[in-house]
Amino acid sequence: MKNTVNSAELAKIPFVDVENVRGRVLSNTIFHDGRWRWWLAVGEPPQIQELSIHSLGEGYYFGHRAANETDIMIPFLDFVAQHASFNEVLPAIGGLQDDVLNLAASVAKFPILHRSGLANSRMVATEIEYLVTLCRSVFDLLQEALAALWANVILADPSIKKRRLPASFREVVMFKGVIADAESTARRFGIPIEIAKCYATCAGFFSALRTSRDNVVHGGSRVPAIFAQEDGWYIQEQLISLPNVPIWRESERLANGLVPLMPAIGAIIACTLRCCDDFSSAFSGTIGLLPRLVPDMHYFVTSVHCPSLHVLLQDARVRMRDGLF
Repeated sequence: MKNTVNSAELAKIPFVDVENVRGRVLSNTIFHDGRWRWWLAVGEPPQIQELSIHSLGEGYYFGHRAANETDIMIPFLDFVAQHASFNEVLPAIGGLQDDVLNLAASVAKFPILHRSGLANSRMVATEIEYLVTLCRSVFDLLQEALAALWANVILADPSIKKRRLPASFREVVMFKGVIADAESTARRFGIPIEIAKCYATCAGFFSALRTSRDNVVHGGSRVPAIFAQEDGWYIQEQLISLPNVPIWRESERLANGLVPLMPAIGAIIACTLRCCDDFSSAFSGTIGLLPRLVPDMHYFVTSVHCPSLHVLLQDARVRMRDGLF
């Protein structure tokens, strides 16, 4: 609800901390408190009206808890929706939200392709290429959001000249053709060292995304070896390359060296989202935040495709806990 209503009208939504809006935008007006509730601004001048909806098939909402057990809360999106939903930030966040829904839809295709009985490596390879490219685009949208967030930060010491962050993630993490360390990144852009460390930590994985994409595409020449087994798709381990990340358990490796595809897909998505979440933690730990716009609620995504992504991320979290990546 982009500043189209006054505070008195906004106060009709019982979950919003109207006293602490302070220049931010309520980025979503769908809520779940045991039932679905949706408010819209209608008329001129705009007035808030509540609509009754039976369910939400796809989209984002605020809730005390997930409306469905497979709905997903992404901490970075929750952080922005609650603390940093400025007009300048929301275009990139809208793109990020679409990318998350597209990731869920892409993940849901792999078992469908397997069940079809068509051992078509090209269809699977193009889906991997799309998914890796999508994760790569998340970083550029993330950087656009971070640059806009940083632009809205007011430094406590007015004598310090704040520098603009570029809109390209690569421009921040690379310097003279090599990955920059945290200290040099902090100096170049005048950002807190904790935020610079996030860039340095994510840089290796960010670079590996392009390598993985190139391994799948092979410069447009031949289709990589992707095999259909009874329990799913299998690949050669080098097809998806992440820095110092084993991904697979020894028990998952076949005698011929093949490994299951989906743990690798889960690792790529989980590492992408973990980078986003690390930045929200870094900002929270170093920047004084405005109060939560919707206290006692979190920001969730729901979709018919969320169950597939939910299962994949659960498996990835177990692998992270076990130290695989």
